[in-house]
Amino acid sequence: MPADGPDDPDDDFKDTNCDGIDGDKSRAIFVAPDGKDDAAGTLDAPVHSFAKAIERANELGKDVYACNGTYAENVVIAKAVRVFGGFDCKAGWKRTLDRA
Repeated sequence: MPADGPDDPDDDFKDTNCDGIDGDKSRAIFVAPDGKDDAAGTLDAPVHSFAKAIERANELGKDVYACNGTYAENVVIAKAVRVFGGFDCKAGWKRTLDRA
C-alpha cells in the first residue's frame, strides 16, 4: 500500500508510493546518455541532455532523475529544479550506489 506524502529519491532506496521506482515518476523528467532530446522525458523515453531535462523540469514544475552515465555539458540549474541521480536505467531505473 502506498505511503502518504511525497516519494523523493532518498538514501533508503524505497519505493514508498508503489510506482516502480524510488521517487515519483509522475513528477520527474528523466535524462539518460542514450536518450533523445525530442523525447517526452519519461521513464520509457528519456531526454539526452541535462540542459533539456532542466528546461522541461523548470517549465513543468518537475524534478530531474538522471541515469548513471557521462554527460559532456555545462548547465545552469534553475532554482526551482531538483536533480536526483544514481539511477541505473538499464535495470528499470533502480537506484544504485554504483556510479558510472
